[in-house]
Amino acid sequence: MRGRLLRTFVAAGVVIFSHGVHAVEFPDMVRDLNGMQNRMVMGDEKARENVARQFDLIERTIMTLEPETWTEEKNVRAAAIYLLCGGAPTNLREIFDAKFVSDELSPLLEAALRYAEGQDEAAAKLMDFDARHFPPILGGHLALVQGGSVIGSDNARATALLDLARLLMPASLVEEAALRREIRAVDPETDADKVSALVNRYVAKYTASPYAQNFWTELRSIVFSPSINADAELLAKFEGAIEKASTDQRLDIYLLLSRRAILNGRLGEAASKLDKAEQAADNPQAHKRIATYRNIVKSLSKGDASSASNLQDTDLSALTREDSEMLKIASGVLARLEKPAETDRHAIGASAAAPEVTANEEPPIIASARVALEKSDELLKRKTAQ
Repeated sequence: MRGRLLRTFVAAGVVIFSHGVHAVEFPDMVRDLNGMQNRMVMGDEKARENVARQFDLIERTIMTLEPETWTEEKNVRAAAIYLLCGGAPTNLREIFDAKFVSDELSPLLEAALRYAEGQDEAAAKLMDFDARHFPPILGGHLALVQGGSVIGSDNARATALLDLARLLMPASLVEEAALRREIRAVDPETDADKVSALVNRYVAKYTASPYAQNFWTELRSIVFSPSINADAELLAKFEGAIEKASTDQRLDIYLLLSRRAILNGRLGEAASKLDKAEQAADNPQAHKRIATYRNIVKSLSKGDASSASNLQDTDLSALTREDSEMLKIASGVLARLEKPAETDRHAIGASAAAPEVTANEEPPIIASARVALEKSDELLKRKTAQ
């Protein structure tokens, strides 16, 4: 093959040329890399193995390209794509610093290099480019990085850019990453329909992605959010997605929802979530955990002093820290029935009889349990988010 091998000796300041690979191949190699990454997030294990080899091959090829290669727009754009999709910047930095890149094309490559090198000002540099003015592969990568950089500071702009990234590169690594980031940027409290659409798109295409674990973590946060969790109709929008999770994930999510229902005194709802968890239980430990939660719901529903000792006899060996914390809280609430606080006795003594509970009121034990359990809401939220 024709061409010359470029080796840059930085310390000596010498550049040596010898035979290598023709420049025209470089954009095709980057395009192939993107194709492999796209297949990888669809669950293609062979493509996943090939991605690492393609990165290595591109790195070796970069140093075989003649200096005039970098005066061509298609090659500089390919280099920018390579950097934005995870390529190493070292060799391209040497080429850039050697001033082989034309002045007209330098800003794009410099911004991509800064991003790949993790420089603080990289995001601002990339914002100078309008992703809509580039071919879809480069535009999609640009919009993805731009959108991700403003999550938290300008979520409306982040959403617009990530929508653009998905539009430019559907069924790709860019879309997979954009969906995960956009799910994080959109507030489920104010736009549950948008989040639901994003979630359902992800589970329809990318559950086999090597990055899917990050998606399930985001979904946990969504279903745990107060407005979604408290509204059965909104929560139902996400149950189809939950059913696509692995058995371990489904068990974890439904036990999380059951804990939250208990914390809010919705014991019937907690029991229904345990029915869902039961369908995902595929080992003895899972069944023991569910049995413990059923016992907690039953004991709080019964609401008498004997229920406390019933919970205290629970085998803790199969429980997680969150399960044990839930058990401890419920046991503490029920134990109060055996030795009422002074304020409780005073209140009872001031009345000829305990107040009757109307059809629309919570039973006193449930109200008491809810108040006590809510005090640990933040603790449980932190633990279940880990």
